[in-house]
Amino acid sequence: MILNEVIQIPELFAIRRLDVSENGVGITFHPELLNEQGDLREDLVCILKLDEYHAYNTRTAHNPPKVIDNLVIVKCCDGRISVYLIELRLSNGRRPTRRLHPGEIEDKFSTAIHDFIEKRYANVFSGDFIKEIKAYLVADPWKHSGKENADELFAKKMKASALDAYSSRKPFRLFGHNILISPIVPPEPVITPC
Repeated sequence: MILNEVIQIPELFAIRRLDVSENGVGITFHPELLNEQGDLREDLVCILKLDEYHAYNTRTAHNPPKVIDNLVIVKCCDGRISVYLIELRLSNGRRPTRRLHPGEIEDKFSTAIHDFIEKRYANVFSGDFIKEIKAYLVADPWKHSGKENADELFAKKMKASALDAYSSRKPFRLFGHNILISPIVPPEPVITPC
């Protein structure tokens, strides 16, 4: 099982984390993926902090490629896995969507998909065991998080911004899966059991 394999690879074990958050931006997990204390069930979920991986980290590699913040692996009841690719972005100011433009973000997802999964760890990530792959850009440029109709407000503002471009971009391909980057307001998405 992939979760056991990850634990046995020292460079992957070193970048395991217990939550997906950065600079006040984060995501939530479905209650079935948490134990009675509200902590992540490590037998079902593995979070890898890709921007801490030695080949992508500016402290350990000269001129590293851009990469997303987190890769989340969820063990499904049928033995397969769901993979979530997640980029967290704190973006505000006078032009809050400037740092959310596809030109700033797509290279990060490309590195995670084509270099990390397809090349470096192809022996761990087998297409036969991947049930689904989702990609999320989690940001709140208009400070809608926590509002009653945050998703609605976000979708409306998104249509008039650079974020709308994601819906018309060419999807990434990995193991026969088409992967579109979905911009979403925190604390969504909820990582769900499969």
